[in-house]
Amino acid sequence: MQPVSYRPAKQEDAQFTLNLEEAAMRGYAEALWGSWRPRSTLEEFDPEGVEIILADKSEIGLRKLNRKEEYLFVQRLYLLPEFRRRGIGRAVIDDIKSRATSANLPVQLSVLTTNLDAKRFYEREGFSVIASTPERIRMEWRA
Repeated sequence: MQPVSYRPAKQEDAQFTLNLEEAAMRGYAEALWGSWRPRSTLEEFDPEGVEIILADKSEIGLRKLNRKEEYLFVQRLYLLPEFRRRGIGRAVIDDIKSRATSANLPVQLSVLTTNLDAKRFYEREGFSVIASTPERIRMEWRA
């Protein structure tokens, strides 16, 4: 497994983040809603709170965490497809769990119901389903 690091996203990362989101999510969105619609445009991209995931100084993914009073929420976590199944996602999740444990908080996230690979990944990492809708599965991890 490659070691990973993080850096705050900048406005110049807008194209990378849009391409990454499409590579990571388009198939699941189309399976669920029948079409793909990006979260934002280049002009609307807001780097606030977004961290770029790096391996060997190369941009390979992103994460965005949102600390709530009762939990740490993983708002976004995407890796380029060619960097999946290499232990990188586990390293990113381990870092998130460590942050949450230090703050004495559980971790929550949601996945699209069509993204069963993500659901299985999070279950292997100790997350449990706590709620679901026809579109999303809400999951939680507690130390």
